[in-house]
Amino acid sequence: MRLALVLLVLGCVACVRPGAAQTGATPVPYTLPVEGGVIAYDVTGAGPAVVLIHGGFGDRRMWDRQVPALALRHRVVRFEFRGYGRSPAPTADYAALPDVLRLLDHLGIDQAALVGNSMGGALAVDFALVHPERVSRLVLVASVVGGFPFPEEDRERERQVVRTAADRGTEAAAELWLLHPMVAETRRDSAAGPLLRRMVLENREVWGIPFDRSDRLTPRALRRLGDVHVPTLVIVGALDTPANQAAGRALASGIPGARLVVLAGADHLPQLIRADTVNVLLREFLDRP
Repeated sequence: MRLALVLLVLGCVACVRPGAAQTGATPVPYTLPVEGGVIAYDVTGAGPAVVLIHGGFGDRRMWDRQVPALALRHRVVRFEFRGYGRSPAPTADYAALPDVLRLLDHLGIDQAALVGNSMGGALAVDFALVHPERVSRLVLVASVVGGFPFPEEDRERERQVVRTAADRGTEAAAELWLLHPMVAETRRDSAAGPLLRRMVLENREVWGIPFDRSDRLTPRALRRLGDVHVPTLVIVGALDTPANQAAGRALASGIPGARLVVLAGADHLPQLIRADTVNVLLREFLDRP
Protein backbone atom coordinates (compact mmCIF):
# COMPACT_ATOMS: atom_id res chain seq x y z
CA MET A 1 0.00 0.00 0.00
CA ARG A 2 2.78 2.42 0.96
CA LEU A 3 4.76 1.57 -2.20
CA ALA A 4 1.68 2.13 -4.35
CA LEU A 5 1.15 5.53 -2.78
CA VAL A 6 4.76 6.54 -3.43
CA LEU A 7 4.50 5.44 -7.05
CA LEU A 8 1.26 7.38 -7.45
CA VAL A 9 2.86 10.56 -6.10
CA LEU A 10 5.92 10.17 -8.32
CA GLY A 11 3.71 9.54 -11.30
CA CYS A 12 1.73 12.73 -10.65
CA VAL A 13 4.93 14.77 -10.45
CA ALA A 14 6.29 13.25 -13.64
CA CYS A 15 3.11 13.96 -15.56
CA VAL A 16 3.25 17.72 -14.96
CA ARG A 17 4.20 19.47 -18.17
CA PRO A 18 7.57 21.30 -17.59
CA GLY A 19 6.40 24.37 -19.45
CA ALA A 20 3.28 24.73 -17.32
CA ALA A 21 3.08 27.14 -14.40
CA GLN A 22 3.63 25.55 -10.99
CA THR A 23 1.37 27.06 -8.37
CA GLY A 24 2.83 25.25 -5.33
CA ALA A 25 5.54 26.58 -3.05
CA THR A 26 7.85 23.60 -3.57
CA PRO A 27 10.22 23.71 -6.58
CA VAL A 28 9.48 21.00 -9.14
CA PRO A 29 12.74 19.57 -10.60
CA TYR A 30 13.28 18.78 -14.27
CA THR A 31 16.11 18.09 -16.67
CA LEU A 32 16.51 19.43 -20.20
CA PRO A 33 18.68 17.45 -22.64
CA VAL A 34 20.74 19.83 -24.78
CA GLU A 35 23.51 19.47 -27.30
CA GLY A 36 26.47 17.97 -25.48
CA GLY A 37 24.80 17.62 -22.09
CA VAL A 38 21.86 18.10 -19.76
CA ILE A 39 20.61 21.15 -17.84
CA ALA A 40 18.99 20.61 -14.44
CA TYR A 41 16.39 23.17 -13.44
CA ASP A 42 13.29 23.67 -11.32
CA VAL A 43 10.14 25.76 -11.53
CA THR A 44 8.04 27.26 -8.73
CA GLY A 45 4.99 29.53 -8.64
CA ALA A 46 3.07 31.40 -11.33
CA GLY A 47 3.19 34.87 -12.83
CA PRO A 48 5.87 36.90 -14.62
CA ALA A 49 9.00 34.80 -15.12
CA VAL A 50 12.10 35.26 -12.97
CA VAL A 51 15.26 33.24 -13.67
CA LEU A 52 17.74 32.85 -10.79
CA ILE A 53 21.34 32.20 -11.89
CA HIS A 54 23.82 30.93 -9.32
CA GLY A 55 27.44 31.91 -8.84
CA GLY A 56 30.64 29.89 -8.68
CA PHE A 57 30.42 29.10 -4.95
CA GLY A 58 27.55 26.68 -5.33
CA ASP A 59 24.44 25.77 -7.22
CA ARG A 60 20.73 26.65 -7.31
CA ARG A 61 20.48 26.04 -3.55
CA MET A 62 22.06 29.44 -2.95
CA TRP A 63 18.63 30.87 -3.89
CA ASP A 64 16.64 28.62 -1.51
CA ARG A 65 15.57 31.51 0.68
CA GLN A 66 14.50 33.65 -2.29
CA VAL A 67 12.26 31.10 -4.01
CA PRO A 68 9.35 31.07 -1.49
CA ALA A 69 9.28 34.87 -1.33
CA LEU A 70 9.31 35.35 -5.09
CA ALA A 71 7.02 32.44 -5.99
CA LEU A 72 4.08 34.18 -4.32
CA ARG A 73 3.78 36.42 -7.39
CA HIS A 74 6.23 35.06 -9.96
CA ARG A 75 7.09 31.97 -11.93
CA VAL A 76 10.55 31.26 -10.54
CA VAL A 77 13.04 29.24 -12.57
CA ARG A 78 16.43 28.08 -11.32
CA PHE A 79 18.97 26.20 -13.40
CA GLU A 80 22.51 24.97 -12.85
CA PHE A 81 25.57 25.48 -15.00
CA ARG A 82 26.90 22.30 -16.51
CA GLY A 83 28.94 20.45 -13.92
CA TYR A 84 27.17 22.13 -10.99
CA GLY A 85 24.44 20.65 -8.82
CA ARG A 86 22.41 18.10 -10.74
CA SER A 87 23.65 19.20 -14.17
CA PRO A 88 26.13 16.58 -15.40
CA ALA A 89 29.66 17.66 -16.17
CA PRO A 90 30.35 18.67 -19.78
CA THR A 91 32.86 16.67 -21.76
CA ALA A 92 34.22 19.73 -23.57
CA ASP A 93 34.14 23.50 -23.40
CA TYR A 94 30.66 24.88 -23.90
CA ALA A 95 28.77 28.18 -23.92
CA ALA A 96 26.38 28.94 -21.07
CA LEU A 97 24.63 31.78 -22.85
CA PRO A 98 22.89 29.54 -25.43
CA ASP A 99 21.81 27.27 -22.56
CA VAL A 100 19.78 30.13 -21.09
CA LEU A 101 18.08 30.68 -24.44
CA ARG A 102 17.37 26.96 -24.81
CA LEU A 103 15.77 26.87 -21.38
CA LEU A 104 13.57 29.93 -21.99
CA ASP A 105 12.43 28.51 -25.32
CA HIS A 106 11.76 25.11 -23.77
CA LEU A 107 9.59 26.68 -21.07
CA GLY A 108 7.78 28.97 -23.49
CA ILE A 109 9.04 32.09 -21.73
CA ASP A 110 9.14 35.05 -24.10
CA GLN A 111 10.64 37.44 -21.57
CA ALA A 112 12.05 37.06 -18.06
CA ALA A 113 13.70 39.02 -15.30
CA LEU A 114 17.23 37.68 -14.78
CA VAL A 115 18.68 37.62 -11.27
CA GLY A 116 22.33 36.59 -11.15
CA ASN A 117 25.01 36.27 -8.51
CA SER A 118 28.72 36.70 -9.33
CA MET A 119 29.43 34.86 -12.61
CA GLY A 120 25.66 34.34 -12.91
CA GLY A 121 25.25 38.11 -12.99
CA ALA A 122 27.90 38.43 -15.67
CA LEU A 123 26.00 35.86 -17.74
CA ALA A 124 22.76 37.80 -17.22
CA VAL A 125 24.38 41.00 -18.54
CA ASP A 126 25.80 39.19 -21.57
CA PHE A 127 22.40 37.65 -22.27
CA ALA A 128 20.70 41.04 -22.05
CA LEU A 129 23.17 42.40 -24.61
CA VAL A 130 22.77 39.51 -27.04
CA HIS A 131 19.03 38.91 -26.56
CA PRO A 132 17.59 42.19 -25.26
CA GLU A 133 14.07 41.30 -26.34
CA ARG A 134 14.04 38.32 -23.94
CA VAL A 135 14.94 40.29 -20.78
CA SER A 136 12.48 42.42 -18.78
CA ARG A 137 14.70 43.39 -15.82
CA LEU A 138 18.13 42.67 -14.36
CA VAL A 139 19.16 42.15 -10.75
CA LEU A 140 22.92 41.81 -10.37
CA VAL A 141 23.89 40.48 -6.93
CA ALA A 142 27.60 40.84 -6.10
CA SER A 143 28.04 40.47 -9.84
CA VAL A 144 31.13 40.59 -11.96
CA VAL A 145 31.14 41.75 -15.58
CA GLY A 146 32.99 40.57 -18.64
CA GLY A 147 36.09 42.62 -19.37
CA PHE A 148 36.51 44.06 -15.87
CA PRO A 149 40.24 44.45 -15.06
CA PHE A 150 40.55 42.35 -11.90
CA PRO A 151 43.86 42.68 -10.04
CA GLU A 152 46.48 40.03 -10.74
CA GLU A 153 46.28 38.93 -7.11
CA ASP A 154 42.62 37.99 -7.55
CA ARG A 155 43.28 36.12 -10.78
CA GLU A 156 46.20 34.24 -9.24
CA ARG A 157 44.02 33.09 -6.35
CA GLU A 158 41.60 31.47 -8.80
CA ARG A 159 44.46 29.91 -10.78
CA GLN A 160 45.79 28.48 -7.51
CA VAL A 161 42.47 26.73 -6.89
CA VAL A 162 42.59 25.16 -10.37
CA ARG A 163 46.22 24.08 -9.87
CA THR A 164 45.35 22.59 -6.49
CA ALA A 165 42.60 20.52 -8.12
CA ALA A 166 45.11 19.14 -10.62
CA ASP A 167 47.91 18.54 -8.10
CA ARG A 168 46.15 17.57 -4.87
CA GLY A 169 42.59 16.76 -5.90
CA THR A 170 39.28 18.58 -6.06
CA GLU A 171 38.51 18.25 -2.35
CA ALA A 172 41.69 20.16 -1.48
CA ALA A 173 40.75 22.76 -4.11
CA ALA A 174 37.29 23.12 -2.56
CA GLU A 175 38.77 23.65 0.90
CA LEU A 176 41.02 26.35 -0.54
CA TRP A 177 38.06 27.98 -2.30
CA LEU A 178 36.19 28.10 1.01
CA LEU A 179 38.98 30.22 2.46
CA HIS A 180 38.50 32.95 -0.14
CA PRO A 181 38.09 36.34 1.62
CA MET A 182 35.05 37.20 -0.48
CA VAL A 183 32.97 34.65 1.47
CA ALA A 184 34.57 35.14 4.89
CA GLU A 185 31.37 36.51 6.44
CA THR A 186 29.16 33.78 4.97
CA ARG A 187 31.62 31.09 6.03
CA ARG A 188 31.42 32.24 9.66
CA ASP A 189 27.63 32.56 9.74
CA SER A 190 25.93 29.81 11.75
CA ALA A 191 23.02 29.49 9.29
CA ALA A 192 24.58 30.23 5.89
CA GLY A 193 28.03 28.76 6.57
CA PRO A 194 27.03 25.08 6.57
CA LEU A 195 25.13 25.44 3.29
CA LEU A 196 28.07 27.25 1.70
CA ARG A 197 30.39 24.44 2.77
CA ARG A 198 28.06 21.73 1.46
CA MET A 199 27.67 23.45 -1.90
CA VAL A 200 31.39 24.03 -2.41
CA LEU A 201 32.36 20.49 -1.41
CA GLU A 202 29.56 18.82 -3.35
CA ASN A 203 30.44 20.85 -6.46
CA ARG A 204 34.19 20.38 -6.09
CA GLU A 205 34.53 18.35 -9.30
CA VAL A 206 33.85 21.53 -11.28
CA TRP A 207 37.52 22.42 -10.78
CA GLY A 208 38.53 19.34 -12.71
CA ILE A 209 36.25 19.63 -15.75
CA PRO A 210 36.26 21.83 -18.86
CA PHE A 211 34.76 25.15 -17.83
CA ASP A 212 32.62 27.62 -19.72
CA ARG A 213 35.18 29.82 -21.45
CA SER A 214 33.40 30.39 -24.73
CA ASP A 215 30.99 33.20 -23.78
CA ARG A 216 33.21 36.06 -24.81
CA LEU A 217 31.41 39.03 -26.31
CA THR A 218 33.34 41.32 -28.61
CA PRO A 219 33.72 43.94 -27.32
CA ARG A 220 33.35 42.71 -23.76
CA ALA A 221 30.29 43.64 -21.72
CA LEU A 222 32.11 46.28 -19.66
CA ARG A 223 32.45 48.44 -22.77
CA ARG A 224 28.82 47.90 -23.81
CA LEU A 225 26.92 48.60 -20.59
CA GLY A 226 25.36 51.67 -22.16
CA ASP A 227 23.49 49.31 -24.49
CA VAL A 228 21.57 47.68 -21.61
CA HIS A 229 18.15 49.30 -21.63
CA VAL A 230 16.13 47.44 -19.01
CA PRO A 231 15.48 48.41 -15.37
CA THR A 232 18.50 47.21 -13.40
CA LEU A 233 19.19 46.77 -9.70
CA VAL A 234 22.81 46.26 -8.58
CA ILE A 235 23.40 44.84 -5.10
CA VAL A 236 26.92 45.03 -3.65
CA GLY A 237 28.10 43.55 -0.36
CA ALA A 238 29.97 46.06 1.78
CA LEU A 239 32.22 43.21 2.99
CA ASP A 240 32.97 41.83 -0.48
CA THR A 241 36.50 42.23 -1.86
CA PRO A 242 37.45 45.70 -3.13
CA ALA A 243 37.67 44.42 -6.71
CA ASN A 244 34.21 42.86 -6.62
CA GLN A 245 32.77 46.05 -5.13
CA ALA A 246 34.43 48.04 -7.90
CA ALA A 247 32.91 45.71 -10.52
CA GLY A 248 29.47 46.28 -9.02
CA ARG A 249 29.91 50.03 -9.04
CA ALA A 250 31.05 49.86 -12.66
CA LEU A 251 27.83 48.04 -13.54
CA ALA A 252 25.71 50.58 -11.68
CA SER A 253 27.41 53.57 -13.28
CA GLY A 254 27.57 52.04 -16.77
CA ILE A 255 23.98 50.79 -17.15
CA PRO A 256 21.62 53.71 -17.77
CA GLY A 257 19.28 54.30 -14.85
CA ALA A 258 20.65 51.43 -12.75
CA ARG A 259 20.08 51.57 -9.00
CA LEU A 260 22.94 50.66 -6.66
CA VAL A 261 22.37 49.22 -3.17
CA VAL A 262 25.33 48.52 -0.88
CA LEU A 263 24.40 46.06 1.88
CA ALA A 264 26.15 46.36 5.22
CA GLY A 265 27.18 43.02 6.71
CA ALA A 266 27.11 41.23 3.34
CA ASP A 267 30.00 39.72 1.41
CA HIS A 268 29.92 38.02 -2.02
CA LEU A 269 26.75 36.07 -1.19
CA PRO A 270 24.17 38.64 -0.01
CA GLN A 271 21.28 36.30 -0.81
CA LEU A 272 22.61 33.94 1.88
CA ILE A 273 24.00 36.28 4.51
CA ARG A 274 21.32 38.99 4.20
CA ALA A 275 18.48 36.95 2.76
CA ASP A 276 15.57 38.85 4.30
CA THR A 277 16.87 42.22 3.10
CA VAL A 278 17.60 40.85 -0.37
CA ASN A 279 14.08 39.42 -0.56
CA VAL A 280 12.56 42.82 0.24
CA LEU A 281 14.72 44.46 -2.42
CA LEU A 282 13.82 41.82 -5.01
CA ARG A 283 10.09 41.94 -4.37
CA GLU A 284 10.00 45.71 -4.45
CA PHE A 285 12.04 45.90 -7.66
CA LEU A 286 10.39 43.03 -9.55
CA ASP A 287 6.84 44.07 -8.65
CA ARG A 288 7.35 47.67 -9.69
CA PRO A 289 5.18 48.60 -12.70
